Amino acid sequence: SSANDNAIILDILGPEESEINWENKWLGLLALFPSLNRLKIRMIGPSIDEKLNGRTTSMTCAFNKGGGGGGSPPPPNADNDTKTAGKVEIEIQYHRLRYHEFVAVAAAPSLSTNDNPKLGGHHQLPDAVVAFASGLSEHLSDWLPTLKYLLEQRIPCCFTSYHSIEADLDYRTVCSLGANVSPSPPENADGCYPKKNPFSSLLPIEDPFFPPRLYYLNNFLFYFCGYKKDLSSSPQDVAANPTSRVRKNSAVLQPPEFRKKSRKTTL
Repeated sequence: SSANDNAIILDILGPEESEINWENKWLGLLALFPSLNRLKIRMIGPSIDEKLNGRTTSMTCAFNKGGGGGGSPPPPNADNDTKTAGKVEIEIQYHRLRYHEFVAVAAAPSLSTNDNPKLGGHHQLPDAVVAFASGLSEHLSDWLPTLKYLLEQRIPCCFTSYHSIEADLDYRTVCSLGANVSPSPPENADGCYPKKNPFSSLLPIEDPFFPPRLYYLNNFLFYFCGYKKDLSSSPQDVAANPTSRVRKNSAVLQPPEFRKKSRKTTL
């Protein structure tokens, strides 16, 4: 966790328009963390617009006493003490880098890039990482350096997918790397599996590759954190062995109708 016990750092990997636009939507996270004092969100990915790259947006939200970060906004006639009692500082950063590049630059004081000249030497481990519609199984080679870092650092991760087939492929790919994936509920104790996301979009989208098939943004999700102790597969093994079961998961096990160009820019 971050230095301040009442602060959270959340990294969003490979964000696109739906994640980047309407910054105020992230205020909904405050309802989940009533004691939160500070929330830092880092948008990191190659699809970040050049105009946003390096930018930081800051907001301050005030809430009623007793409500903390998840409280309700103060009434219009509240006195100054009440208005400032439940302050939450929110900071959103934008970095046009792949995540493993961001980590390398941020962790080394002597390193910087033309786009991020002030980034070096200021890296903090996030409390969690989220990748929306990652396309993990379709673009495993692009994801390997980032997955290696996330697994070695034991950072809690949540990945979402458009539909059940994609979710299952992404899930099996991560499992084959030896990741410690979130266990299934008691009624499904025979193994882990991707779950239907209760907060997924309700707007159906027609798949342009296979109409009239529909999908939904962030329809399924699964979690993982670090390596399982009893498994030795790692991203290095995958890179060195092109016949590994991980690559089979991302290609051979992938139904022919889903071997197509991704709808999302890779990380």
